[in-house]
Amino acid sequence: MQTFIKVPSIIICFIFLANDISTQSIDAILRKYKNDETATSIKYQGDNLNKAIKSQKKDLKTKLDYIDILGFKIDDISIKDKTSIKNVLTTQKYDELINIKSKGGLVKVSTLYKGDIINKLYAQFSSNELGNYYAVLSGKIHLEEISQIVSNLNIKELDFLKIISSGSNPK
Repeated sequence: MQTFIKVPSIIICFIFLANDISTQSIDAILRKYKNDETATSIKYQGDNLNKAIKSQKKDLKTKLDYIDILGFKIDDISIKDKTSIKNVLTTQKYDELINIKSKGGLVKVSTLYKGDIINKLYAQFSSNELGNYYAVLSGKIHLEEISQIVSNLNIKELDFLKIISSGSNPK
């Protein structure tokens, strides 16, 4: 009789755990590091962000809700949180856009999109020289405009995205 009661309890716990993982976001996982002494955390949002994107007077269709950046010069997020991010990328069905490993570091970019519109872009950059950076871009991002957006943004914390788009170190 006790085994009969334990099995449904285990199934219910598993359902709640699976539901928690699927509703968790990358933003929520990274949020706990925002006040860490070893981290730099910046969030850009609102009309000023979209004005900065369109500062070159290019007619872009993209509209960003926010850019959330977390950077570490020395430290990094925990292995548990890296695993949680991988789980979120899998359960929410992010598609890998870029995965580059070189002498300079590691770059991964994954997206949630529908058609040609990206709703969320998650970028991870790790380098011995520059540190570890995580960025989440949210909004209605047109795939063909990503390189124009990155080149228009004058946000030092996003220099790793400029390295990706240009293939060289930004100045």
